[in-house]
Amino acid sequence: MGWKWKLHDTLRSAARLVRHHGRRYGGRLTTQRFSIEDGRGGLTLADNGRGARDGRQRISPGVFILDDPGIHIIAFVWGATPIVFIIIRFLDIQFVAQELSDEIVAIISAVWPSMKPQYEFIKQFRPSSDATNYSLFYLLMLIQILVAAAYVVKKFKDTSVPICRPGRGEFIVVSSGLVASCYVLFGDPVPATPRPFYFRVDSIGFYYIRQWMGATAIWMTVVFALASLLRLLGHYKLGRR
Repeated sequence: MGWKWKLHDTLRSAARLVRHHGRRYGGRLTTQRFSIEDGRGGLTLADNGRGARDGRQRISPGVFILDDPGIHIIAFVWGATPIVFIIIRFLDIQFVAQELSDEIVAIISAVWPSMKPQYEFIKQFRPSSDATNYSLFYLLMLIQILVAAAYVVKKFKDTSVPICRPGRGEFIVVSSGLVASCYVLFGDPVPATPRPFYFRVDSIGFYYIRQWMGATAIWMTVVFALASLLRLLGHYKLGRR
């Protein structure tokens, strides 16, 4: 918590300087007031320049989503997924048949092309249970991404909390996430010879963590991009449900 109070003091000092000096645009003096709300333990940036005309503080779409308890539960399940599959790999458990696994891969590879060569590589050099569990791993990750997207839509539909337009933080997350997501979805090759940072299969199952880290870029991009898009398209009305 120490970093939050240091940030709080920094923002208060900046606010005093802005109020003292101000900035003139077109002959008009404008000021901004920054504050931290700690009601639910979340960090809030309020803007009184172009901001809340109804007197209420606004938060950015990203902070609004990440500060929500529901998304915390979704993120916890997401974070536990690779650990669960490493345990399954250690216990050598197979949940689905090979034929069903091939059908799952055929469906997922339509939107996630890089997954199929990896699946075929595992099926060639590892037991069949590793390959089938790998297809199930991707299926669960894809389902969780869709669940997170649906939750964001529901959250924006039900809320009456004033939210400002997407800021620099959302732009950085979405733009960098798009680059990483394109590599994860369409790149990430299986090399003929092992190379650093490329896909490789081990007997423990650490490749689950590697693939999960790449998929996390997609998860974050979907959540932040959808939250920002809903705000920009006007699906959220200030002060109304």
